[in-house]
Amino acid sequence: VEFQNEFGTPVYAAGDGEVVFADTDKVTLFSQWSNFYGNLIVIKHENDFYTLYAHLSTILVNVGDIVQAGDLIGQVGQTGGATGSHLHFEVRYGSDMYDRFTTQNPELFFIPKDGTGALSITLNTPYDRNYEYPLVITRLVDNFVYYVNSYTKGFEFNPEDAVLNNLPIGDYRIAFNDQSGLNERFIRIENGKLTEVVFEVK
Repeated sequence: VEFQNEFGTPVYAAGDGEVVFADTDKVTLFSQWSNFYGNLIVIKHENDFYTLYAHLSTILVNVGDIVQAGDLIGQVGQTGGATGSHLHFEVRYGSDMYDRFTTQNPELFFIPKDGTGALSITLNTPYDRNYEYPLVITRLVDNFVYYVNSYTKGFEFNPEDAVLNNLPIGDYRIAFNDQSGLNERFIRIENGKLTEVVFEVK
């Protein structure tokens, strides 16, 4: 996820944990390219979750530091492969923090704003799960439509196929087409909660 911010904007730890990397990625690679993330901080959290904070102008922590959620750890910059001042934020899961294919959708971990909730969609189809299905999510009260594609190949590690956060509370229709035809579900988004929807397509 990219957060567009002015150069020098404070960056805070997303959760409690230990700093396990605080340097440039010129030698130690976290992607397929050297110096892609530039100045980078990686924090290890409970249950093998990691958060990555990239393209920083300044790193204000050291490896081994114990941080708490909300602690100042760095400042937004434009290092590495960044083409503008912003924070690149990632969540990874598993025993290997260097494996980019363990990246999780950060939207799953953000607390929804008041009056909104989050939605996770899983597509269990007999067809190609990572086809990138176009999903149409309609808010029934006013027929406002959200369009999102399911994940494409390379994200087989993720149990879900699409996530939306900060959806206004209310009733919604989720629909997509595959080889079997139209698939749809009607769901309710509740305040501050994650609604998980699983399509079992025969």
